[in-house]
Amino acid sequence: MTDKPDPKVSRLAQRFQAAIDQEVAAERIAAEQERLERERLEQTRGDLLADLAAFGEAVSWFEVERGDGWVTLSYQQRSLRFEAVGQRGKVKVIADGLEGDNKLFLQEPIGRWVWSREDRYGREHREMLFDAGLEKLVSVVFDVAPLAEDAMPAGQPAPTADDERGAELAVPFPDKTL
Repeated sequence: MTDKPDPKVSRLAQRFQAAIDQEVAAERIAAEQERLERERLEQTRGDLLADLAAFGEAVSWFEVERGDGWVTLSYQQRSLRFEAVGQRGKVKVIADGLEGDNKLFLQEPIGRWVWSREDRYGREHREMLFDAGLEKLVSVVFDVAPLAEDAMPAGQPAPTADDERGAELAVPFPDKTL
């Protein structure tokens, strides 16, 4: 017996080694991409929660509480809670008076937050959050409607072009119940 491996066996071993190396490298790349996407979604969700807290603070009548992964807006005896769920950037919406499953998610590829809710018949309705969704959500939960733009007191800043972005994407609710 010789210590020198057979060239045919050696070449076959090299081919298997190369195939396994490629597979392991592809798995590492996929895992790294998944980790980066998860971190991006976590950061985006954190930004959303910060925006919701800032909105609540801008309405001086709202009380705002923040914790790790959640924001609660309160007005009188009512509260509206936004709570991080899972690792994929979803946010659960919790409030008295809301029916069915209410959540926020990031609509890819447009990168916009969507409020999704079920009506009493189990049908899903979606609304762009920063178009009319947040207005409807806050109005229903706190039982207060914002003034119309033309009824705003003098001295209030006028809306910018960014305030109107995506208005064509808003979908009206088929009924007033939530």
